[in-house]
Amino acid sequence: MSEAELQVADLRLEHFSPLVGDTFTVTHPDVTEALRLDSVVAGKADTDSRRLRLPFSLFLHGTTPNLVLNQQTHPLTHDTLGTFDLFMVPVGHNADGTIRYQVGFN
Repeated sequence: MSEAELQVADLRLEHFSPLVGDTFTVTHPDVTEALRLDSVVAGKADTDSRRLRLPFSLFLHGTTPNLVLNQQTHPLTHDTLGTFDLFMVPVGHNADGTIRYQVGFN
């Protein structure tokens, strides 16, 4: 399966781990924000064999001071992976005024 054919349900920790440090872009009609992938963190594995993937989270850092993207589904674009609508949550502020975000996959 090529990266262009990936769907959200297909995404795994292995797709994102090599991209730490890369930029993802969120585009809305009135704002575009570049987000840097800071880390990919594996979640707790369980014994549910019906699970399609192991849970993991992406942690991204904004690049524009004082710009907060609301907790909601945002289109995130990466040059290699393409564009996916992902639910993103602001989880904190950085010292430079930018925002940290989390995207969770179950």
